[in-house]
Amino acid sequence: MRSADPAPTPGNPTFKTFQDLLNGEAPETAAIQGILTRLEAEGLTETALAMLRKQRSRFRTHHAPPWCALRIGLEATAEKARRLRLRQGQLDPGRRTVRICFEVRSPASELNPSALLHNLVRVLLEAGLPVAMGLEKAPRPMVTLGPPLPLAAEGLAEWADCVLREPSALPVEEWPSRLTAHCPPGLKLLHARLVPNHSSAILELARQARWRWNCPEDLRDLARPRLEAFRRASSFEIEKTGKVDGHKGLKRIEVRAFVLDMAWAEDTLLFSTWLQPGMAPSPLKLLAGILGVDSTRIKGLSRLEVLLAEDARLAEANKYEPKLHNIYEDAVLLESDGPVRRIEEDDDELLLER
Repeated sequence: MRSADPAPTPGNPTFKTFQDLLNGEAPETAAIQGILTRLEAEGLTETALAMLRKQRSRFRTHHAPPWCALRIGLEATAEKARRLRLRQGQLDPGRRTVRICFEVRSPASELNPSALLHNLVRVLLEAGLPVAMGLEKAPRPMVTLGPPLPLAAEGLAEWADCVLREPSALPVEEWPSRLTAHCPPGLKLLHARLVPNHSSAILELARQARWRWNCPEDLRDLARPRLEAFRRASSFEIEKTGKVDGHKGLKRIEVRAFVLDMAWAEDTLLFSTWLQPGMAPSPLKLLAGILGVDSTRIKGLSRLEVLLAEDARLAEANKYEPKLHNIYEDAVLLESDGPVRRIEEDDDELLLER
């Protein structure tokens, strides 16, 4: 039960008003104009448009009056904001990137990656955090997940990156404690930290995953000898559904190199796998293939952690930070109305002086 949870933080009142509007009956014209003005003033138009499309489209009502008036108003303002970001987004000194570590347990573990991302975004927005929007034709919040979890598998230390359009009024260190009340059952923020905007994407850094499988009793007699044979083997193939001569069918793939280590702790299997894209099948299918059973029989799988590689970009910050800083300064200088004078120095470096 969630009755013992602390009361939710107030978050953004404009965002809350818009949520209430979406959850209510068809809005009046005055209410639409009022909320449009407030959303534009606070830079929330694109976020609101994404929410309108996501929530009202389930009932196919966002194209019907008066929802149509709200949608058209949001689309016009959102397009204006997107064009502005296309010119200035990468030069914005107020942008911040936050790396979030979070936990996914049942029932949140039953969500597919898209639904899990949607819930994480909703938590951030409900807390009033200034989540930035992307540059797509239909902009989406700039929140990206790390390697996807297999459906029904729990994740005890998952990763996500969130870009903020401006510094958050809520210190990043307080995000886990203050955002907990906004989380759906099974989802929990563990910690968060700022990283440089030029950091590598979380998917590029993920290298290995550590797994735990609580082997069910009905599979123990089968699992121990099969997995021991796999551990000792230098080569091991399993069947996998895929393209065979241009047609969908079963094919055999080599999987031994995908598993780094494997050991039993009583009736629990601990193992590690590579995470690079295309290097390994889902751990559910991997275990099922080794045991020769259907993947639906693999229950009780958890990802203990995702191991990240050192970010080479952070070690070469001088290649990124000064460049972005200089671009921003030059843009401000060249767009200003003040006179610009060329200065030639002895080292042939060309400077601009106002």
